[in-house]
Amino acid sequence: MPVSKKQKVDTTVTVTTKKQVESTEKPHKQSKESKELKATTTPTTTTPTTTTTKKQTTTKESVSKQPIIKSPNSSKVHHCSFSSWLPKPITSISYNQENNLIAVSRQESPLEIWIKNDQELILLKTLGGSKFDLPIISVIWLNKTILLSTFENKFVIWDISSYSIIQELNSIGTVRGVSFNRLLNLLAVCTHDSNVRLYNFKKDDNEIEYQSSFPSVSDSKINTIQWALDQKTILVGCQNQLVVFKVDSLRSSLTITTDNIVSLNSLNDNTVACGFTNGFISIIDIKFGSIIQDFRNLHAPVRSIQVNKKGDQFFASGDEATIVSYNKSSGNNKWAFSGQHKRDSHDIKCLEITNTHLISGGNSTQMIFYDLSNFSSLSNSNGSIPNYFRCKSLPLPNTIAITQPSSSSQNQILLIEFSRYQINIWQLGSTNDNNDNLDLPNGTHLNLSKKTKKLLQFESKI
Repeated sequence: MPVSKKQKVDTTVTVTTKKQVESTEKPHKQSKESKELKATTTPTTTTPTTTTTKKQTTTKESVSKQPIIKSPNSSKVHHCSFSSWLPKPITSISYNQENNLIAVSRQESPLEIWIKNDQELILLKTLGGSKFDLPIISVIWLNKTILLSTFENKFVIWDISSYSIIQELNSIGTVRGVSFNRLLNLLAVCTHDSNVRLYNFKKDDNEIEYQSSFPSVSDSKINTIQWALDQKTILVGCQNQLVVFKVDSLRSSLTITTDNIVSLNSLNDNTVACGFTNGFISIIDIKFGSIIQDFRNLHAPVRSIQVNKKGDQFFASGDEATIVSYNKSSGNNKWAFSGQHKRDSHDIKCLEITNTHLISGGNSTQMIFYDLSNFSSLSNSNGSIPNYFRCKSLPLPNTIAITQPSSSSQNQILLIEFSRYQINIWQLGSTNDNNDNLDLPNGTHLNLSKKTKKLLQFESKI
């Protein structure tokens, strides 16, 4: 079975000592310490090394009633540690309002399900397996228990109530972006070949199936896609244009020449906010095809735009650590810059809005929650509590079991479950037997004559 080069175990073999102890008060009684094997672990992703130490216990004869050690016999103890664990960047976040769940996808295809209670977040489950070898482009809740994860080459539908896969469907073309319409139960998908396709979500079976396609976008590649607020229009952002498609006619109704659009979101029935690779954000009227306003508060590609439920504030971020917000004036319906936060340390790839918070995620591997009620200020209304909190990525606990050595072998076998979907079996290293009879001080590291070796690796498909 193939061995993963990414996993590593740092192991140290230590030795406990059998001690023949005589007490000064009770000279005829002896106490013995049984041989024990100690293993301390921390998660890892690198190759195992093993070292051995030899322990002896010394006593002070000057102290009364202190046990006196005679003829110590050394035994070996293996110390195992799993280091170099690296969290993965976040690629997409989706909020489930019905169950207060948050789905988070990461770069190397694990899918995390969190539940939020006030300012406490609990990781319920991590989904994924060896066959999901591509990054997840997007995660979308289709209803309160059904979750869609989108890869470049396929769609996977999960039932979160049982944490099982309902459907896997290969995509037509390489997927660039998706957007779901809950009113019509339609999934709009844009692909690398400049096509937009519709998939129907069948609520009875909780599955999707291909339905229809729009004409190909000419002379441009599609970067992003989004349903408009009227639920009948699809907005497509391309390298040099914004295309407006009508679902009832399966035709484009408007094409607006622009710069390279990499993100967009509807502000109302007639206007859309578009983010460009140069950091500009434009408010565009999709009824007449004109640019209403321009903003330049970001300096890198704008990867995500989110609008609050009232439609009077939107947030934007991209390939930098800054999030900016814009508010709509009630008098003239104009948008104005209202604040920014730079709480992250790396590029921000996605934003999501809950009932009370704005969530950001990206290359820093952690989610940051911002209070929506006072995003522009540095603290909450009481002036003391910060208006944001962090949720850091943590490794999953490992399950470890150690087998007893057989009569024909001197080596122990260490069985390690790195995560829910992976199990590895290691053969621990050994030292030269000539060192066993040496009178060495406690904590001495012995050289290995045989290094630790990975024997097998098992991976589940889910």
